[in-house]
Amino acid sequence: MANFQDIIEKLLLSDTGDLNELARIAGKDPKTFYIDADFKRCDLTGQNLDQMDTRYADFSRAKLSEMEQALWEIRKRIHTHKLDKNWEEYVVSNRALAAILNVFAARAKGPDQILFIQETVSAYRAALTVYTKDQNADNWANIQNNFAASLAALSKYAPNELASTLLEEAVIALRAALTVHTKSQQREEWADLQNNLGNVFADMAERTPGEAGSKLHGQSLIAYRAALTVNTKSENLEQWAKTISNLAILEIQRAEHDGRQDPRPYYETALAYVDDALTVVDPVIMAPQYAKASGLREQLLKALSADD
Repeated sequence: MANFQDIIEKLLLSDTGDLNELARIAGKDPKTFYIDADFKRCDLTGQNLDQMDTRYADFSRAKLSEMEQALWEIRKRIHTHKLDKNWEEYVVSNRALAAILNVFAARAKGPDQILFIQETVSAYRAALTVYTKDQNADNWANIQNNFAASLAALSKYAPNELASTLLEEAVIALRAALTVHTKSQQREEWADLQNNLGNVFADMAERTPGEAGSKLHGQSLIAYRAALTVNTKSENLEQWAKTISNLAILEIQRAEHDGRQDPRPYYETALAYVDDALTVVDPVIMAPQYAKASGLREQLLKALSADD
């Protein structure tokens, strides 16, 4: 009892209202401490509830931000749908959860951002455990594409071995999606998947030394060139410019792979891609693409100058 009274005294004398910190003062893990908490009529605005397990908590009439309220409600729905074996709504809710988590991840920094991305991966993975290609091929392929994107995002924060595993899984997901979104039937979706596949192979190559890394660069190049057979300059200028920039970045990676002895040809190829883009990309209408190409051009001119 004395120990409990000591904890109560510490909590009452604490000058913080942060729920995570209060749990730690009580000697508890904030992730699980509030699982069945009574938050009725509490003002929770500004509290970081995102990584707490609150599946049985009572939030009736509690004051939450709109996004926090949506996150809490969706997590509750997922738990209910799983218990009820309502798999269709379970998939819908997991996709909605992933969409909201992406917003939180974009706003967060450091460990919080990583946790949001991890939960996004888990949401898509959960959806794919019960949703099959036979149920709705288009939706299934879209989930696979989004799953691959979340895996690739998480790989940027992972140690090398884990990152490689995540990226390999992303390749599997994208290739699965390509069995549905074919070039003959869904050209734009197919090209988008090829571009994403090129990005994943490029990420893998950056982490892979030697000949194996060079082969991954080659696979990335094949995927980007495939995307350009659909995303042509005349038909889809914005996507064309995006892929051209990716090709330029790939050539820079190839130039710098394993301390290559003669990087100049790769830098020159990259510069040719960038100059091609800058001849048609409008600096106002397509400002992000123009800024990216201009930055790459400056980087390449410095690299070529240093190589003289």
